[in-house]
Amino acid sequence: MHTTYRGAEQLASVPRGLARYHRTFHLLGQAELRAEGSTGEGVVHCIAHHLEREQDGWWDRVLLIRYSDRYTSDSDSERRWRIADRLVHVDWVERRGAVAPTDPGVR
Repeated sequence: MHTTYRGAEQLASVPRGLARYHRTFHLLGQAELRAEGSTGEGVVHCIAHHLEREQDGWWDRVLLIRYSDRYTSDSDSERRWRIADRLVHVDWVERRGAVAPTDPGVR
């Protein structure tokens, strides 16, 4: 399963899609990055947790993800890099039982 996000507008839509979960936690791991001039590419690994409440209790939906990215940078001296394109590869998904959060701010 994979999804492609192109440009800032599509990438900005990602947080809206995550709003349906009570909480999320994304841990970025190993990365392989290459840059030449003002462009680059790379692969970044991620473990993403998505806490959700269902009728039968709390669940953690865990996705093991690889991001295949293309990067661009500004021409100014600070060299701020941005993701130009992102292909999201979901390698597998696990569903784990979770303990109800103790934070009163969680529904």
